[in-house]
Amino acid sequence: MEREHVKCTSTSFEPTTIKLFVDTGADMSLIKISALKKNIVINESEKRTISGITANPVTTFGILKTTINIEGADFYVKFDVVATDFRVPESGIIGRDFIKDNRIVLDFSRDMFMMPQCKPPTAQPIIIPPRSNCVLAISADEFIDHKLVTIKNQELNQNVIIANSLSPVLDNKIISNIINISEEPFIIEELNTSNLKWEPYQEQVLTITNNQGTSGRERIRTLTELINTDHLNVEEREQLINLCIEYSDIFFLEGDQLTATDVVTHSIKTPRCVKPINIRPYRLPWAYQQEIEKQITEMKDNKIIQNSVSSFNFPLVVVKKKNLDKNGKPKLRICVDFRKLNEVTENEAYGLPNLVEILDSLGSSNYFSTLDLASGYHQIYIDPQDTHKTAFSSKFGHYEFLRMPFGLSSAPATFTRAMRAVLTGLEEMCTAYLDDIVVHGSSLRDHQEKLKQVFNRLRLHKLKLQPNKCSFLRKEVLYLGHVINETRISPDPSKIECIKNYPKPKNAKDIKSFLGLLNYYRRFVDNFAKIAKPLTYLLKKDVPFCWTDKCDNAYEELKNKLMNPPLLTYPDWEKGKFKLMTDASQFAIGAVLSQGESSHEKPIAYASRTLNKAETNYSVIQKELLAIIWAVKHFRPYLYGRNFSIITDHRPLTYLFGLKDASSQLMRWRLQLSEYDYEIIYRSGSLHSNADCLSRIRMVNSETSFVDFESREKHAIINSNFSEVDGSILNATQSENLFLPIPNNGIITHKAIREILISKNIPNPVFNVTKQFIINKSDDQLVILFEMPNTNKELSAQEYYRILTDIKGFCIDNQIDNFSTIRMEGLTTLTSFERIRKMFKYIFKETNIKIIIYREQEFSNEEKQAIIAEYHNTPLGGHSGVSRTIKRMKLHYH
Repeated sequence: MEREHVKCTSTSFEPTTIKLFVDTGADMSLIKISALKKNIVINESEKRTISGITANPVTTFGILKTTINIEGADFYVKFDVVATDFRVPESGIIGRDFIKDNRIVLDFSRDMFMMPQCKPPTAQPIIIPPRSNCVLAISADEFIDHKLVTIKNQELNQNVIIANSLSPVLDNKIISNIINISEEPFIIEELNTSNLKWEPYQEQVLTITNNQGTSGRERIRTLTELINTDHLNVEEREQLINLCIEYSDIFFLEGDQLTATDVVTHSIKTPRCVKPINIRPYRLPWAYQQEIEKQITEMKDNKIIQNSVSSFNFPLVVVKKKNLDKNGKPKLRICVDFRKLNEVTENEAYGLPNLVEILDSLGSSNYFSTLDLASGYHQIYIDPQDTHKTAFSSKFGHYEFLRMPFGLSSAPATFTRAMRAVLTGLEEMCTAYLDDIVVHGSSLRDHQEKLKQVFNRLRLHKLKLQPNKCSFLRKEVLYLGHVINETRISPDPSKIECIKNYPKPKNAKDIKSFLGLLNYYRRFVDNFAKIAKPLTYLLKKDVPFCWTDKCDNAYEELKNKLMNPPLLTYPDWEKGKFKLMTDASQFAIGAVLSQGESSHEKPIAYASRTLNKAETNYSVIQKELLAIIWAVKHFRPYLYGRNFSIITDHRPLTYLFGLKDASSQLMRWRLQLSEYDYEIIYRSGSLHSNADCLSRIRMVNSETSFVDFESREKHAIINSNFSEVDGSILNATQSENLFLPIPNNGIITHKAIREILISKNIPNPVFNVTKQFIINKSDDQLVILFEMPNTNKELSAQEYYRILTDIKGFCIDNQIDNFSTIRMEGLTTLTSFERIRKMFKYIFKETNIKIIIYREQEFSNEEKQAIIAEYHNTPLGGHSGVSRTIKRMKLHYH
């Protein structure tokens, strides 16, 4: 349209394209006879007399019915034919009859003549800023017959979502809420009913059923027991418990039905040329069949899976979990091996949030709470068009997933989009990086209000939290490789701990190993040869090993080069692929996380730990794979959700993941890596000296190396699995494993131990005496009696640390997920229990082992005298001397 004119084309016109005057005041459309071809037939029986344009009435020649084309669209029109001298500036008039019949929209401010099938133009594009939402009005005649319209949750693209909403229809318009969860602005060029899912609102009568498996009072009691509040004062604990009770429905407890959100759905995008993948099921032990049937039934009841007729089929595997059931046997978990599906899946590309912004937003806070979803993947639906691709089978039937299972390569991307969509608009109070959600606040009141808003959002989207894995109101948190508290943000000290604690070389072999690490990065160390000269001198033939001050200075200087810029660098989150180099020796495993091309590769963090007694018996390939599993878990904040390379000098690992049948342990490790996007690259040992060096450190491993806790008094050690309770350990529940320290010098005899165990209703115990442990096992309980070394002298803090390290290794080796013990300060006057408490938290912080410390009750003077008499006068006491009697009582009282 040009001003008030429109160009139109018709075979009835001469020439075929003419201009018509648009007149909204004309009741009819007119065409001049001179604009028509000579052979055009006019219906002269429908002559009319018209007025309004001129002062005098005008008689028409008749009616012409024809088809015209305007901007590519055809319209049927009825013209009244008038004389050539009719007073209009063009060849005719487009009147109100044509405009109304064809639903033409006129915008004279922009000279727009808009037809219903044409794209509605806009004055300028609509821009939705990153991580924000926008309310837009959508106009369409389809809404005219409805009062209320339901807009379905849908995606404009993978990062822009139209939210579920109910909108009234006003002037043929409805209101939509559009959310941009990406880090970039989104421009909307067009939004109409052709790309909008909607339907008329219909009232429905729903029967509400309670999906919470426990009654209200019992539910509150269970919830308060699961939430760890041992670190809180009375006011903090009261406010937190009241808030959790108010939102008890968002916590998933045993017996509840797991709900799911529809904020996003998971799509499994495969090329159209891919045929259905059908892999023969693996043979599984007969002893597992009952557990398989049980877990499949539970998933069907929770609507996680359904019966299937899909042509796809993937094998089912069963792996042992580390924690034990009530009978002391390892728990089992069924998984599906989706490796072949992942090979043909088009992985979704998605942007990660700016980590600098995240850390800056956390830095000014005094309180932190970390939230963990209950089986987070199972709370997201799979696109109904893709559920058949997840099919698996067992002897009990053929099934497919309705919700996102573990093991799909594109699952982390979907989970990230879901968290962004759920928490959009709350970025100033919480952060969601992949599967880590942290809520932070400047004060207790501020933090509570922010938790409320997050809880409301989780409730709105039907998401459930796992209460025992959430940690509330912490003063310090380890997040994304940084230790964050109210005063500062600092890099995680564990990044360089294994270098900082690297033992001084004791022989030429140790120097070669240390210099091997330096040689890998020597191009980044100025004057490397000059600095290392005192060390390389000791490697010469016939030169005796003599460690001098010059050697010590060179050693310390080279260590500092490894731990500081420009060699040690910060990760580049925007670009640059991570490289994880791992290696294993007979007694340790090591890893280096790096970035950059081969010629410019720089380390980001180092890690190393020694193998425990059970791990030293692993085969070479098991040790190498253990190094990979441990390193990936250790550097998870850097690697999860990103493509990275695992570099190893063990060639068999490059094809290990293609084996169809592997041992249960290898299968479990392999499945742990299934959620990561990685490739395994072989590199010869001569080019792998950095990780090789870290795997040959003979020291207490970096996870459990002794730390001077007196220097960390101002910094809380975070371990939500550690708690203390008042009372006697003899009141421990049957579900708790017991750890009781005993001396190894004969003061406590097996007879005395039997008395302790009989008091726990474990009759006729039989002991298997090992080097350090005496173990008694019943159907309901495991009792660990730990022999304390050198009890004839006071134990130092270092000796306590080694003891707790051995306990940790014992629990891991024997798959013990909990134990209870007593306060241990009675065994020595050199170490306060405050230091021992910090040791417990620090040593066990990377495990899921739950620890309960029983604080024995205070006794009156009469009770104390009775206890002394019992430990001295009775046959069990044996009338021992003062020192021996006191030592025995210290084992159980303080």
